[in-house]
Amino acid sequence: MELQGKTLMGLLGKRFIIRKDQSENYLEIMCTEPFVQWRDNSDDHFHKNDNGFWRFEWSENKYGESILLLHEQVTPEPLNYQYVVDTDPPFISVLESSYSPTSILIKEVSGYGFVTEREEFLYAIQLETEKEYIYIDGSPGLMEMRISEKELNIYADHYYLMFSTKIK
Repeated sequence: MELQGKTLMGLLGKRFIIRKDQSENYLEIMCTEPFVQWRDNSDDHFHKNDNGFWRFEWSENKYGESILLLHEQVTPEPLNYQYVVDTDPPFISVLESSYSPTSILIKEVSGYGFVTEREEFLYAIQLETEKEYIYIDGSPGLMEMRISEKELNIYADHYYLMFSTKIK
């Protein structure tokens, strides 16, 4: 699923721990299993008001590195949610912790990781909106989501850019 051009509805999770990092100037949200909720508001008849979720988990590969596992879902299970059908368009309301972004148009999506001789491992996702950058890392225990008004160079020194919608 490509998120570029979609509407970012929010970041979701069971229980958020939130802190503001004053030195680096970003907001950090930690939770065990973060979600990204998106909506396709295009005029395309087949995809109009399409909704979806990216659910993130982590795992450890045989090299001891924490990797990010991404699952695309049509519902936010295992989070508590309900369908709200008496609106146009109908939507899914999540009854858990959430963060609403400052800007909602997803401009760019990038993935960082590392490559071995035979495998590629995803470590982190970066979403760029009109006003914010959102970073999601795979890590044991609490996974981190960082929200910043400026692009942070937190992966480039250690990880390979595996994919990006940016045209350079």
